[in-house]
Amino acid sequence: MDETLWLVAPYDKADLRPAWKRTAGLADDGTILIPTAIGGDELELTQRAIQDGKETASCWGHRYVDSDWLAEVAPDSGFAGSDCVSSYLELGPTLPSPV
Repeated sequence: MDETLWLVAPYDKADLRPAWKRTAGLADDGTILIPTAIGGDELELTQRAIQDGKETASCWGHRYVDSDWLAEVAPDSGFAGSDCVSSYLELGPTLPSPV
């Protein structure tokens, strides 16, 4: 994972999530990155990802991990991996992040 395209779902008054929660990354190897905090404790899950040999990335001051990996290790988070990333960002056209 050398380069990541960061995409931010547009802000909507009905969706009060901060930008980092509306952001996903598309790595050059096809990996979809989502905020680690979606799965629970951000620091704990980031450390676990590193221990599992998964790369992490930083954007907006938060850590992002492989969406499929997060769905496996945090199934109670309600996130179902890359299959639902489209709905995660489906608030409108995505815009490149300024970071």
